[in-house]
Amino acid sequence: MPLETRQRLLRNRAKCLECSTIPESLHRHDFRSCKCGAVCVEGGLDYTKRMVRPGAQFEDLSEWFEVSADEVDLPLTVIIARRLFRILPGIRELDGQSPGLIQEDKP
Repeated sequence: MPLETRQRLLRNRAKCLECSTIPESLHRHDFRSCKCGAVCVEGGLDYTKRMVRPGAQFEDLSEWFEVSADEVDLPLTVIIARRLFRILPGIRELDGQSPGLIQEDKP
């Protein structure tokens, strides 16, 4: 059975096509608007919320990435660190939580 994957938000932002600015929300209640006030974003990495003035247009520039079902509730930094430890040679997790360097035995 294939491992279930889900989408996680990496960046929460939108481009206002009226004034060409890009507001980006960095945390849950971080309400940001473009220079002309036509496009607003909120939600940080928890959710995407857009408020758009009637008639205004925007381009969603949010970035998402796939995570396994067991990573869904982990902080983003933990997910990234785990993935780096898998691909960088000589690095492993010592106690299941913290990263450490593998010491090579010298003859």
